[in-house]
Amino acid sequence: MWSLGCIIAELYTGVPIFPGENEQEQLACIMEIMGVPDQELIQQSERRHLFFDRRGEPRVVTNSRGKRRKAGTKTLSQALRCNDALFLDFIQQCLQWDPSKRLSPEQAFQHEWISQSTRPVVRSSPIVAPTDTEHRQEEYGGKSPRLLLHPPQPII
Repeated sequence: MWSLGCIIAELYTGVPIFPGENEQEQLACIMEIMGVPDQELIQQSERRHLFFDRRGEPRVVTNSRGKRRKAGTKTLSQALRCNDALFLDFIQQCLQWDPSKRLSPEQAFQHEWISQSTRPVVRSSPIVAPTDTEHRQEEYGGKSPRLLLHPPQPII
């Protein structure tokens, strides 16, 4: 369900939700939006020493452009540039750290965002998608020409 949430978020908004350059930055991107996972989950990881210090605090990661991400500093709405409350709720329920707390496929089909196919799309800003070579420039403030995408039309 985690992967489904990530894919649907990018397809619906045109914005990659966790644009990390490597494993360490990928986790930093996730924690920037989702916060730090519970200590219980961290302790279950055999590779936790790569991502967390002995106290369970995230290791500081600086990407190739010098950007550092701080856990819990960005909302899902900000990251996806979207104000569709039902959509954000659906994605939020897919992206729970604890797999047992995520939506099941059956619950996902029953979610109001899925069951309401005629709702309007509500965005906080126009969606702009970079080309493959410009993918990272948007994240780091590059000045590149963009293709403006229009919101998907409801299926009737």
